[in-house]
Amino acid sequence: MNKTVIQVYKQNFQDKDKIQLEIGQYDIMTGLGDCIRGTITLYKLSKIYGFNLIIDFRYHPIGNYIDTKNLEHANDVNNNIDDVKFIFYLHNLKNYILNNNNNIIYLHTNAWYDDKDIYNTNTINSMLEDEQIFMKNIFKPNNILNEIIVNRYNNYNNYNIIHFRLGDNGLIHQNNISNEELIKFENIFNKYYEKNDILICDNMIFKNYIKSKYNVNTLDIEICHLGNTSNINCIEGTLIDFFIQSKANKIKTYSIYYWISGFIHWNAKIYNIPIEIMN
Repeated sequence: MNKTVIQVYKQNFQDKDKIQLEIGQYDIMTGLGDCIRGTITLYKLSKIYGFNLIIDFRYHPIGNYIDTKNLEHANDVNNNIDDVKFIFYLHNLKNYILNNNNNIIYLHTNAWYDDKDIYNTNTINSMLEDEQIFMKNIFKPNNILNEIIVNRYNNYNNYNIIHFRLGDNGLIHQNNISNEELIKFENIFNKYYEKNDILICDNMIFKNYIKSKYNVNTLDIEICHLGNTSNINCIEGTLIDFFIQSKANKIKTYSIYYWISGFIHWNAKIYNIPIEIMN
């Protein structure tokens, strides 16, 4: 196939597709794990169908911190940025690529190649080596972010991550968290915490609560959902969380959702980090 597919990371789309779920309408808002999942899916498809794949981060706020040097077709993306389609389902993604008459195709996706993957706790060698190499090569910190990580956090070594995904009500909507929930999550923390752990959490109320009671390693950063913010400090902090995870010996994770947080799941798969589900 003599085609080039360019995945353009961005937050907003003119067509603003809506996905019908049981709870009603769901606006497109892809977090970092969602985006990475889509990239891995596209790479798998590129091997099957033989198209050239390019990943362009420049139109997403994370592009300030991800290496984007020597990007092919940058001007073509600039000229077609308003025509980038968002595609959710794998069968729609395949159809859009295979039935497209253009030699260069612009899109963004968070499609699952295998939707059962989000429940799979096996993260050791669960991706092929070429898939891991591709992801490491295209998704790496630029000099700005790498210098921040090296200068601030080079004293962290031989550590685990203890991770809490407590939901978008706190992360996006800044909703409060009840005392009952704090105690519940604290009990889980106590059950699994080890002295070489670094606490990563998507809820600052819980994170500060734990910091106030325990001598636990945490990163002094701001965090956010990367699908809906342009706050550069939050984006920087969230990416630091991501890359610090990539060097961990193990990731212990808890989520209020019935799936494993994509923010840690794909990281663990790319870097062959074992995960343990806390409950």
